[in-house]
Amino acid sequence: MADLPTEKVADTTVQPDSSSDEEDKLREVLKTEVLRDENDPDNGKTPEERAAIDKTLMRKVDRWLIPWMCLLYLLSFLDRTNIGNARVAGIEDDLGMEGHDYNNTLTIFFISYALAEPMTNVLLKRMTPRVFFTSIIVAWGVVMTLMGLVTSYGGLLAARFALGLAEAGLYPGWYIAR
Repeated sequence: MADLPTEKVADTTVQPDSSSDEEDKLREVLKTEVLRDENDPDNGKTPEERAAIDKTLMRKVDRWLIPWMCLLYLLSFLDRTNIGNARVAGIEDDLGMEGHDYNNTLTIFFISYALAEPMTNVLLKRMTPRVFFTSIIVAWGVVMTLMGLVTSYGGLLAARFALGLAEAGLYPGWYIAR
């Protein structure tokens, strides 16, 4: 082992072994750690300074994010109550619904919403918020627009199910006010 060359990477001496893949992986991990430390704006700050920076950042996020989330919540609420307005306007007669059909259309939305909510939290961790929320909002708008083209009870059920899937991602459990 003493005659093998050594290489200095990120203040760590690496002894190469017979596997170059393992060596490459180790180098990549060490380089990533060095870059992360160099790009960290909190690097070298005291805990009090870090807390002040975090507090300032969260206030900026709150000022930008909360108004948009409130607007989305309002639109989502209007959408959820809109099915009640459709019932008053005669959707049951128009689509030939009878018995518990209307209640089924209300229920299927919440079934898909509840099933998709945990998955959207996982998906958000794998995607950037910009891409994730843009996709969810576009999907929600498309489903809402196409809901106006429904001509049957089955179509309404499908649209309400898709709406639950789209709305599940609007309010994932990622935001925590500090």
